Amino acid sequence: MNNNFTIKILTPVHIGSGESAMKNVDFLYFSTEGKAAVLDQKKVLSVISESTSINGDNVEKKEGLEQLLRQYQPAFQVDDVALRILPVRHGGLDKKKDVKEQLHDGFGKALLPGSSLKGSIRTALFAHFINARNGDDVKISRNLTNNRRIYSDSALMRQYFGDDPNHDILRLLRPGDATFLQTACSRTEALNLKGKNWVLDPDLVQFVEIIAEGQENGLQVHIDKTLEKNASARRYFINDVSVLDDRDFFKIMNHHTDDLAKREIAFWEEDEGERPEQVDAYLEKLAEIREQIKNCKPQECILRLGWGTGFRNMTGDWHIHMTDNDYYDLVGQLRKTHPNNLLFPKSMRLLADGTPLGYIKLWKNT
Repeated sequence: MNNNFTIKILTPVHIGSGESAMKNVDFLYFSTEGKAAVLDQKKVLSVISESTSINGDNVEKKEGLEQLLRQYQPAFQVDDVALRILPVRHGGLDKKKDVKEQLHDGFGKALLPGSSLKGSIRTALFAHFINARNGDDVKISRNLTNNRRIYSDSALMRQYFGDDPNHDILRLLRPGDATFLQTACSRTEALNLKGKNWVLDPDLVQFVEIIAEGQENGLQVHIDKTLEKNASARRYFINDVSVLDDRDFFKIMNHHTDDLAKREIAFWEEDEGERPEQVDAYLEKLAEIREQIKNCKPQECILRLGWGTGFRNMTGDWHIHMTDNDYYDLVGQLRKTHPNNLLFPKSMRLLADGTPLGYIKLWKNT
């Protein structure tokens, strides 16, 4: 059964393509216009080939591609060379920094894959199953490690969702992709703990192409009711699939997102170290997100996904239930060069104005 949903970008989202764009090679930055042009190589060649004022014999050597192209077409515009145009936020681009590119589909639209949405749903359900048992499963060491004593959530994933992909209850759920028209280039900061104080680390600044907030689009979410019915008769899924019913699903998603935001706000309220003003803006936005969750209708939910959303959001923060010994062992494996008593994680990503990344709203169309 296909269900029509709508997804809205609440705060900028970045789903990386795995590629980085180099300045003056893959994109040009037009500082006076506050725009970056991801280059269309065919358009660039057209600017050169259509020139009537210069030829290859009398081209002067220039430091940048823009200066070189202006020898051929002095008045060329952003549109003349752009595959897509990105408004540049939070000041200019760093000459030495690449831009992490957003994933796009074959038609050039920014893509939020169904797999990213499904991964966020799985993380929320995983945390729900753990919390429903008061975290007891996480307090058992053998549930947290594989045969080589490496920490892994695989055993718990099998316990909660199914032994293999064929028996996984999320086999019933197949979200489609969502596409968006407008992307932008944003500066992201890394907030890092130095001693007892929090600072923005200039060495960890990254520029990313983001799906701009405020956009919304539809997507299909397929729930295989036929498989669910047949599987139920044969007890094919050992676990309860009712978490995918409308009655429970949206409540679980909202509770998970709200719980993570609430704990993050509580952490900063208790922290006594100095911190940059962006943290206050970050906390204000988290409070706004919590208010939006509170006002969600029965078939609406808010989730967080994508790059820069942090360790706790990526994992569901299940490590809070671990015993101290297991927790310190886990930190030791993840961060071998740091002492176990150092706060983990000790850094987080945010946009230069303090906006958190990755919040979306999802609702079922009626």
